[in-house]
Amino acid sequence: LIRRLLYVACNESGEVIFSDADAHVVAIASRHNPCRVSVVAGKWDEPGAAEQGKLRHPAGVAVLSVVPTREEYLYIADAGNDLVRVVTGIESSVKKHKVETLQLGGVRSLKPRALAAFSARAAFYLAYVNYETNDVHLVHLEASGAAKFKKGRYLGRVPFLELQRPTDVAWHSGLRRLLVVDVNGVLHADVGRLYNDDDDDGD
Repeated sequence: LIRRLLYVACNESGEVIFSDADAHVVAIASRHNPCRVSVVAGKWDEPGAAEQGKLRHPAGVAVLSVVPTREEYLYIADAGNDLVRVVTGIESSVKKHKVETLQLGGVRSLKPRALAAFSARAAFYLAYVNYETNDVHLVHLEASGAAKFKKGRYLGRVPFLELQRPTDVAWHSGLRRLLVVDVNGVLHADVGRLYNDDDDDGD
């Protein structure tokens, strides 16, 4: 059934979450029975608009784990719809999942490919690769209120040098750096200048 698996992530339970660009879904595989797969976003073989509860060529997936509350949020690069989607209830493959669209005021076009969600000094961030401009951008995620982790503030472009065609991005908590996979290898950058905290203790 899997058509074109692009990106994978794991929740805290160790269950694998993957995007299938040609089937237009994001699914989660049970930790106890990997052959048991449940769709968490989109409808199989039915590409469509976000308003229809569908995805169109989903790409990157990233899980944000909120340690104090044990909540987990899944972010999806809905590339064909030019959106980032947020899914709750992904702590387990058997939980009910709710899919919403990340609110980003003032950003006209994301063109998202790969994603990384992470925390730094009790704040939360989302980095995404723009497949059209071939650069990486950073968003500060709201961590309180009715729209917590479903609304963000755009911080700007991450100042990487000589990126040609970035395909993936990840947060390295030990180095406190963003890592980006590019055609020339793996590059890294300090994002402290973007959120005004050069002495960040990423966790």
